Amino acid sequence: RVVDTLRPHRVAAARKRTAEALADGLVETASGHVTVTDLGERLYRAASALDANAPLAESLRDLATAYETATGKTAALEQLYAKLPAGTTRPAVAAALADVADDPDEAYREYEAVRVTLEKEGDALEADGLDIPAVAALLLMNHDESDVDEFIDVYKANRSRGHEPGEAVEYALAGLTDDTEISRVRRQADKLGLPVSITVALLRRRDDGPEVYRGLLDELAGHGPSGETLRTIAGILAVSLEPAQAVRRWVEARQALTDLGLEGSYADVAAAFGASDGRGPKRFALSYAAQRQALARSSIDDADRFAPELAHEGTSRQTDTWTGRPIPRGLYDFDPFTLFFYHWVITGGRSGSYGWEPIYRDQSWSQNRGSWWGGGGGFGGTGRGGGS
Repeated sequence: RVVDTLRPHRVAAARKRTAEALADGLVETASGHVTVTDLGERLYRAASALDANAPLAESLRDLATAYETATGKTAALEQLYAKLPAGTTRPAVAAALADVADDPDEAYREYEAVRVTLEKEGDALEADGLDIPAVAALLLMNHDESDVDEFIDVYKANRSRGHEPGEAVEYALAGLTDDTEISRVRRQADKLGLPVSITVALLRRRDDGPEVYRGLLDELAGHGPSGETLRTIAGILAVSLEPAQAVRRWVEARQALTDLGLEGSYADVAAAFGASDGRGPKRFALSYAAQRQALARSSIDDADRFAPELAHEGTSRQTDTWTGRPIPRGLYDFDPFTLFFYHWVITGGRSGSYGWEPIYRDQSWSQNRGSWWGGGGGFGGTGRGGGS
């Protein structure tokens, strides 16, 4: 009898909650209040990245394709995340592996082989507090899964010369083994204000690398970036085959992301991915928006941070971002864009810490996950809180 007495109150309370939820989702239009469907909300939020002159049916197809790809990558990320051990870099490693191969199981098998070798033979890395899963993912991204023993030997040699753990990883990745060469590159890196690995890529890919870099530095400075973020983006763009075009594309990508509401240092770096995407900045922005919404529905909060890499068409399958060709085997060759993974994750130098401070101080990417971006706007009320 008590239950029967309470049931009407429970029903009333449930109806009230349902009504409130529906009211929160209503949007006022010229035709009155309407409820926005999931597809409608995705279309609304990604509108700036779609061709305004295209027929609606075409825009819907483009949006559906982008979202299907994004949900596939998110599913792969979640599948990989579930297999990885708990740790600070777990979302980053899962995001990296999601782009290594079409089959998540294949990516995980290759990663596990590298990780096991590092843990078995790389006692020096563990003793230095480096995050073994992150280093394993970095090597796999750069097609160095067959060079793990050499990497460990070079790392140990560089540590014995007094270099810090994070530096020793960077030098080993770049194939820097000679102390004289390391000193020469470090002097140039200090002069340019760049990380050693980006300096190495710059010097190896272009005879006029430093001059091109300085020109891009001046040009980019007029578009907002500053400090370390400015220098790193200029360095990455200077490594491209057509730096002048890369800067133009960076500006276009940055504007496309701004139109989506993304801002801050994170957006500056995300635009560097957009600049190198062969589909063009608008297509990259659409993929980024779709990827953010797909990740917003994931239980892996911090994976949102890596949406630019997942959305990018080139940073996958161990291929060079700029050329689209497979990265040659060997520590000497690496994709400059995987250095963002290095800076985001490994340069903190120790397990339990993150790296690149300009990015990790900028939390604009993480606000209101359900809105896909950090600039507010949209219908509101859909976010579940930012990752941390």
